[in-house]
Amino acid sequence: MSEQFPSIRHLAGYVETELNRFQHLKMAIAEVSTLLSTVEDRKQQLVGYETKITEAQMRLHEATTTFERFTADLTQKRRDLQAVFQGEQQERQKAREAFESEKAERQRQANEQVAQQHELERHVVEKQKELDGLQQRLKAAVEGALHGR
Repeated sequence: MSEQFPSIRHLAGYVETELNRFQHLKMAIAEVSTLLSTVEDRKQQLVGYETKITEAQMRLHEATTTFERFTADLTQKRRDLQAVFQGEQQERQKAREAFESEKAERQRQANEQVAQQHELERHVVEKQKELDGLQQRLKAAVEGALHGR
């Protein structure tokens, strides 16, 4: 035969070995092809996930912006309410002070009227006593004049 293959058996062994290598190479290529297909599927999934992540990030940004606006609005409303509350408290305090002042003035006036009434009653009692005394003297003078006649 040839120097490389001295017999058919050697050639058959070589061919069988090469066939086995070819089969292994063919299986390896099929496995690489399967892996490449899997890698492509994973790449597509990854692109889908990246798209979903980007969409979620945009929604999160919108929600964060909305929340910040909502928080700012609530903070401003709280400040406004505090200002209104403080204004109302000041008005109530002024009204309370005005009421107390008016109450004190009316009490002073009432006390003055009571004092005047007491003074008038004392004066009336004095005048009543004077009148009683005058009536007694007039009665005595009338009786004396009537008896003296």
